[in-house]
Amino acid sequence: MRGNRSLIQLLLVLASRMEESGGPKDSVAALRLFAENRADRLRAAMRQRIYDLMWDGDSLGADAIAEFIPSSDADEAFAAWEHDIEGKQPLTAYYGRGE
Repeated sequence: MRGNRSLIQLLLVLASRMEESGGPKDSVAALRLFAENRADRLRAAMRQRIYDLMWDGDSLGADAIAEFIPSSDADEAFAAWEHDIEGKQPLTAYYGRGE
C-alpha cells in the first residue's frame, strides 16, 4: 500500500486541473472514482492493521494508526477486536484476514 496517499492526491489534483481546463467530463469522473476506490482500499487496510495490532497487544500502535482515519472507521476496527477477543460468535470478518 506504499504510496497510496500520494497517488490518491495526484489523481485528485489531476482531475481538478482537467476539469478547470475543460477536459472531458467522463475522464474527470473516472479519475475521481478511481481515487475514491483507492482511498477506500487504504482505509480498509488501515482498519485491518488496527485490528491486528490490538490482537497482538500493541494498543499504542493501533491508536497511532487510528489518528489517520475517520473515527467511525477506527471505532469499527476497535469494536471488531473487542467482539472477537471476547469470543463472541460469529467472529468478525477481520479475524484471521491480516495474518
